[in-house]
Amino acid sequence: MAAAVREVGPLGIMVNAAGVLDGYASAEEIAPALWERVIGINLTGTFFGCKRALAEMLRASEEYHQHRLGRGPSSAPAGARRTPRRSTAVVGLTRQLANHVRRARRPR
Repeated sequence: MAAAVREVGPLGIMVNAAGVLDGYASAEEIAPALWERVIGINLTGTFFGCKRALAEMLRASEEYHQHRLGRGPSSAPAGARRTPRRSTAVVGLTRQLANHVRRARRPR
């Protein structure tokens, strides 16, 4: 992600689009390995992707505030936007991260 930010500029949006299905198996048919794979990709992957994106957005937010105060880079980031929703867990995670970015971007 750092290489992409260096090449194209500040991260302004995080899209939570990765996900796998269990093949619509019943609870009786789902083996622990399949469950762990689905949760690992759909939730754990989303969390760590958002965590990394959050670090970039907060860094860009700090630069944005420094710019507004005349102490930083010459261009401001586009800002964070909401992400597509895939499940209740992802919705909660996404909202928490969006609120964190929103609070960090408030004028000081």
